[in-house]
Amino acid sequence: MKGLLSLIALLGFWQAAGLAGWTNQYLLPPPTEVFRAFKDLAAGGGLLLHTLSSLTRVLTGLFFACLT
Repeated sequence: MKGLLSLIALLGFWQAAGLAGWTNQYLLPPPTEVFRAFKDLAAGGGLLLHTLSSLTRVLTGLFFACLT
């Protein structure tokens, strides 16, 4: 329960900081914008494509790291 409250407090502070202009919105957008982008990518199929691309890079790097 304490962890959940901490997470909610962190998200609330992050959102408030973004709305108040304390953070650069390009470098650290508010969580509502992050969740909106996630939803849009998931609905459009882009999330799966980007996830598979990142996974391919990670596994390729792991493969070459294991060779040495």
